[in-house]
Amino acid sequence: MAALTLDYYPAQLAYWYGTQGRYRLMPKGRRVGFTHSAANYIIETALEGNAKPLLWVDTVYTNIDRYVERYFLPSLSKLPRHMWDWRAQKKELRICGQLLDLRSADRPDNIEGFGYKDIIVNEAGIVLKGDKGRSLWYNTLLPMTMDFEDCVIRAGGTPKGKKDKAGKAALYYELCCKAERMEPGFDLVRVQTDGNPFLNEAAVQDVKNDLPEGQVRDQEFYGRFVEGGAGVICTEFFTIDDSPIDYVRRCRAWDMAVTVKTSADFSAGALLGIDEPGHVQVQDLRRVKMLWPELKDLICNVSLHDGPDVPVVLEEAGQQGGLIDDLQRDKRMQTREVVGIKPEGDKLTRAMPWVSRAVRGLVSFRSAPWNEPFMDECSAFTVDDTHAHDDQIDAVSLGWSYLLEDHGFQIRDI
Repeated sequence: MAALTLDYYPAQLAYWYGTQGRYRLMPKGRRVGFTHSAANYIIETALEGNAKPLLWVDTVYTNIDRYVERYFLPSLSKLPRHMWDWRAQKKELRICGQLLDLRSADRPDNIEGFGYKDIIVNEAGIVLKGDKGRSLWYNTLLPMTMDFEDCVIRAGGTPKGKKDKAGKAALYYELCCKAERMEPGFDLVRVQTDGNPFLNEAAVQDVKNDLPEGQVRDQEFYGRFVEGGAGVICTEFFTIDDSPIDYVRRCRAWDMAVTVKTSADFSAGALLGIDEPGHVQVQDLRRVKMLWPELKDLICNVSLHDGPDVPVVLEEAGQQGGLIDDLQRDKRMQTREVVGIKPEGDKLTRAMPWVSRAVRGLVSFRSAPWNEPFMDECSAFTVDDTHAHDDQIDAVSLGWSYLLEDHGFQIRDI
């Protein structure tokens, strides 16, 4: 084996090298290192000469590029260049003759037709959710296990509720229940956030503070399956302001649920301002259902009203990158900053940082007619994504990400 140190902590070792059976599961809290340890396991098996065809299934293709850059390449760059090859276009990684195909769950047609000895499902709580997740599991993944008698499926991720939107038992929950009952072929290692010794105490506490007590913390920190239901975002958290705060930065963030030809859901645009201590005020919210040409006109007109100093922030996911390019080329936006942000994590993960500030009275609304519809959406928001709409919440989360996380704005701990 080439000289390369790859670190695991005991629970990771127990999962990657101690579990038995064809279906090996890791329900987990946030930041326990499943993705990083999966990369280490793949590299290690290749360097040990145990070359075998592997498949990595993730939520979206943008995550795949990030994970390869963040978790594979830093280790592989320490090896002679002839030992590995990353083909970004094909999403193929070869290490010492071992092939790893990395695919997105939203394109199952790109997964079918091959056989693998090891299949890794990252973010299993999201990938295996709903009818789409069941179809992926039964119609795509399970048939590929028949080519090799010793094929193993490893699925890890934070739980996303016991039921899906249709009221059916969530597949990831069903699989973990089988492992907990010790049914043949199923095994499980549960890891909660504070079980990761690679995180320092302050980082663990930061994660915990971002999660309200109850269902959210049980699911996201302790890796437990919880009963779904509203009440994640309590409207009592928010205050109503009659005037704008003395902001130091603002942005207009748009959650676009639209393509060029269809408009299946609502799009929402949130105007956020933040002051020096870190108090965030939602100053305006627009919620519409439009095709792209109409929505583009609205975004441009709203931007003209907001002013040239207010950046326009949009979620950059999938084909929406083309819509962002179209907006940037529009003459009306030439004096505006138009920013695309690639989202990380699911909707709950992205909302919890600003919700945790709201619990402490640090998020408010400008008094306006949109207050009530937004509060209704917040009241209906669920921990397991069984709610009907979350477009306004997503827009606020995107604006929060721009103001604080992506631009490094430092807030005082009030």
